[in-house]
Amino acid sequence: MALMRTTHLYAFLTLAVGCPNLKGQPGASLFASAHAMAAAINPHTSSWTLQHTMIVIGTLAVIACLALLWVLLLRRKVAEQSAIWQQSESKFRSLVEQSLVGVYVIQEGRFIYVNPRMANIFGYSIEEMTSAKVTLREIIHDEDWPIVEKQIQRRMTGEIATAHYTFRACRKDGFLINVEVLGSPGLYNGKPSILGTAMDITERKMAEAKLAEASNLLDTLLSNSPDSIYFKDLQSRFVCVSKGFEKLFHVSDIKALTGKTDFDFFDTEHAREAFQDEQEIIRTGNPIIGKVETETHSDGRVTSALTTKLPWRDNNGNIIGTFGISKDVTAVKEAESKLL
Repeated sequence: MALMRTTHLYAFLTLAVGCPNLKGQPGASLFASAHAMAAAINPHTSSWTLQHTMIVIGTLAVIACLALLWVLLLRRKVAEQSAIWQQSESKFRSLVEQSLVGVYVIQEGRFIYVNPRMANIFGYSIEEMTSAKVTLREIIHDEDWPIVEKQIQRRMTGEIATAHYTFRACRKDGFLINVEVLGSPGLYNGKPSILGTAMDITERKMAEAKLAEASNLLDTLLSNSPDSIYFKDLQSRFVCVSKGFEKLFHVSDIKALTGKTDFDFFDTEHAREAFQDEQEIIRTGNPIIGKVETETHSDGRVTSALTTKLPWRDNNGNIIGTFGISKDVTAVKEAESKLL
């Protein structure tokens, strides 16, 4: 059918302009040839019909509509996913920016990113700390730099995945601080980096040092005092005692006293009296100062002691037991009896 229409059009144009064809034939002859050719083409003998054309056009239209619908759905999905990512990024950035711990990214020996807390730890502004003027080497204490450098190298070479350690660093004002860091290797803007968190543990280190000093003082006292010093819980069980108890109770290791009571070492009468005194202190909070006690041991020995007992309180002021000191005055009592 398409061929027939083309032939008719060509014959009409040739006749209309009245010009010869390409072979020099007159237009009328060419029109006659074209008419004969058109007549030879019978539309009923062609397998391609208008119905087929409409089917093809309809199919293409359906495909185009489906493609358009798919594109619209895809664009909507991408927009939704982008919104979710943007919201997640916003929440993550807000979390990092408001974090109580420092967050940092290190590249080539300097900070590429720090959050406000990280900058505050070292006394710099964010702009100062992420500038080329402030390097990692500059803020690390000289004695601790080899530790930090080694940990960075181990992570960057893949020897370890994560490093958790402490070091000393210098604030902008020169104050020495203790820092605890946890970092891992990764990529930031396509470059190898160290990403991690940091905490200022200076106060904790100072508290630990004070506690260690106090513990050392107590250990020194308990290990060297000739007197019997003790701490007991609410049930009057020994928690901690001095080395002087080795001589008093004839034991080789004072650790054996932990969890035991006076009933394990004295006769029942004296043990009961000591227990009642301690329970009264726990109940009232009133101490017993300078009480002279006659102690009858389970092995029959009798000793005399000048005893002071007080309530043992926790950091909140709650009574958690008793503590006291007993000084052996047996020799003094024996001398007094001889004078009498």
